[in-house]
Amino acid sequence: MDKAEFIEVMRRVEEAVPDKASPEILSLIIANLVLLFEQHAEWPQIILSVTSVLNEAIAEDQEQRIIYNEEAAVRAADEFMAGILNKQ
Repeated sequence: MDKAEFIEVMRRVEEAVPDKASPEILSLIIANLVLLFEQHAEWPQIILSVTSVLNEAIAEDQEQRIIYNEEAAVRAADEFMAGILNKQ
């Protein structure tokens, strides 16, 4: 499977899965994919790989939240100072 095929498969999976899934449902989806591809013997390596990918995504998300919060704090401080200066 090349990259274009993989992207197309992921697009179809995204369309097929429910909008919201509980941890239990997500676990069943993942387990069934592992079994479907007969990769259950490779589960320890799969866990490590998935954990690595998710750790990177979580770190990026946290970094974006920090940047957003810093920008919001600067905007709030600017608005506060503008309000004080405009009252004089």
